[in-house]
Amino acid sequence: MKLLFLQGKGGVGKSTLAFLFALTLQKAGRVVGIRDLDPQKSLTAWLTDTEGFELQEDGEIIIIDSPPRIDDPLVLAAICEADRILIPTTPSPAELATLRHSAGVVASNLKAGAKAWVVFNRVKKSTTYGKNLESLAASLPLPAAKNSISDREVYKHVLLDGWIALDGAAKEEIMNLALEIQ
Repeated sequence: MKLLFLQGKGGVGKSTLAFLFALTLQKAGRVVGIRDLDPQKSLTAWLTDTEGFELQEDGEIIIIDSPPRIDDPLVLAAICEADRILIPTTPSPAELATLRHSAGVVASNLKAGAKAWVVFNRVKKSTTYGKNLESLAASLPLPAAKNSISDREVYKHVLLDGWIALDGAAKEEIMNLALEIQ
């Protein structure tokens, strides 16, 4: 299975979610391959520095991280070959315009049998937007994942400390999202 993380906007947590998925799936006993299309190569750097993670290109699940450019030929090719696509966004009106464009490109290039979801990331559950994810999701051209990712400090620490930095609630959020998209 090829799992693509993309968004036409940077700073929404694409690479961080790809990193968390790589760790989670490896902890679940899956063989994880990595394709880092982002010129910054953040995902590759973080996984190289993560103790116990074996960086390889092939696996039963291949995680693909992309640059924040939906019109990049490499991104368009990745959309066409992906089996699952996650489009992270924060629940902010400022990001929803870019999200709608990204989701539209994904919807029109999705291969037969593939699935795509919008994933609300860095959700502050007590805010107006955090409380109204369902109504925000209703206006999107692709379905939103049922599981969202909260705004937790531990997600920043995982980049340095790996899986052990995550508390039980953070591990549960990532695992639930991973189970939902399989």
